Amino acid sequence: RMKKGEPFLTLPYKPYEEDKKNLNILRKHAHDDFLYLKKRTVEYLNDPDLQSKEKRTELVNQMNHSRPPPKQRDAMAKDLSHWFKDYLVDAGYFIEDSPHLYKQMIMTAFPPVNEGGEVSAENIEQVAINYTRVLNKYLANDEVA
Repeated sequence: RMKKGEPFLTLPYKPYEEDKKNLNILRKHAHDDFLYLKKRTVEYLNDPDLQSKEKRTELVNQMNHSRPPPKQRDAMAKDLSHWFKDYLVDAGYFIEDSPHLYKQMIMTAFPPVNEGGEVSAENIEQVAINYTRVLNKYLANDEVA
């Protein structure tokens, strides 16, 4: 879709209550998604065309064009934050207890893949490598399999 200039297909974040009864299915789908994303990322990393700054710039432009618009990304981020909060509470975490503790747990679960968030022709390879490391970490986790 990206190479055709089409928008990425996105799935909405359902409310946690809708997902709660299907967490095992969600886990299975996540494992498949980790495998697929790793495969695609490695394909990009191994693409000889991406040795050219011009081709990397083209890829970054395609990616930025295909991403949802900022307003939609903001709404998705809000839905994710609600899902995450509802999951933590349902799983028995006392979120009011220690903000530093939970922030550290989140940072450990989601290490930076790209400080600042801007992908460019200069950093796309490193971003892909960092992202692959995160995917590998989760694929090595028995709970994700």
